[in-house]
Amino acid sequence: MIKVEGFDDCITGVCCRCGQVDVLLYDSQLIIQKLMSRDGMTWEQAELFYCVDIAGAWSGEDTPAFKEPYIEGVDEIHSVDVVEVEAGVGVGVGHNRRAGDSL
Repeated sequence: MIKVEGFDDCITGVCCRCGQVDVLLYDSQLIIQKLMSRDGMTWEQAELFYCVDIAGAWSGEDTPAFKEPYIEGVDEIHSVDVVEVEAGVGVGVGHNRRAGDSL
């Protein structure tokens, strides 16, 4: 798994998706707050740096994921686009970890 250097305290978990490698999950708001407090950036500077240099940096399939706040009515996810999955149903039930993977 690839880490964003200097932001271990902003990791909120691991993203597991069927058929893909697990990646670290970072909280975007914690990253922006850290850029402001640690580096003295304004909110606008921190958000731009986060968007371009952190979340916008592709490093292959191990690139971390970033949790963004979801704002109903603003984010364009309509209820007709959402598919509910019943736990324990389907092929590949369980997590996506491979033998030997650690948390």
